[in-house]
Amino acid sequence: MPGVRTTHVQAATSVALAWTFFVADDFDVKSLRIEFDAAPTTSENIVVSLDSGQGAGYDVPLRTFDPIGITSYVVENLKGFNNGDKVLVSYANTDLNAITGTAVVEEV
Repeated sequence: MPGVRTTHVQAATSVALAWTFFVADDFDVKSLRIEFDAAPTTSENIVVSLDSGQGAGYDVPLRTFDPIGITSYVVENLKGFNNGDKVLVSYANTDLNAITGTAVVEEV
């Protein structure tokens, strides 16, 4: 049944972040929160991407940001994911921080 829910939580401690999440229906990402135990000091990007259910030719980066100097970052209102699509979140984590990611999605 469609609705808003916190559906995916990912933690990475002292390793690279490679997080994939999806919903078995069409969905929107209401919010995606990335939190660090300490602000990163190495400049490198977190990349949020669409892994399209239609194939690699449809994969696209959705957001790219460098979290240097911050401990929390929120992406809001990523819309239009189809059944079979996945959201990928990746980050090298050279500083070896503990990272927590939380996604709130809405099936549509």
